[in-house]
Amino acid sequence: MLYCDMTVDSNLLWTGAQCNNLTQINGAPYLGFLGTLYFNDIAGTDDPDYTGLTTQFQLLWLPPDTTDTSQALVIPLQVIPNQQVSVALGGQNCTISIYTRTATLTES
Repeated sequence: MLYCDMTVDSNLLWTGAQCNNLTQINGAPYLGFLGTLYFNDIAGTDDPDYTGLTTQFQLLWLPPDTTDTSQALVIPLQVIPNQQVSVALGGQNCTISIYTRTATLTES
């Protein structure tokens, strides 16, 4: 499972958003992010996993006021479990963190 944090123009908009296939990561437009950010499994319907970044899963940004997915911009990611990318999306200076969470159980 992948998670996402988003900063726009140095303002933290969200943290810990779960990344699912074809599901908008950026909850609601009132958060201050223009457009739609989502993952697409180009080989099926799986939720994204870092091992398939660049080959199976794409992080896409769709400009505001459009539903035409052919206009989506592919955001370049690497095949590593935790990463941060800075990119300009529709005039917004965005820093996107994509990461995994590892649950650790401890016994008392």
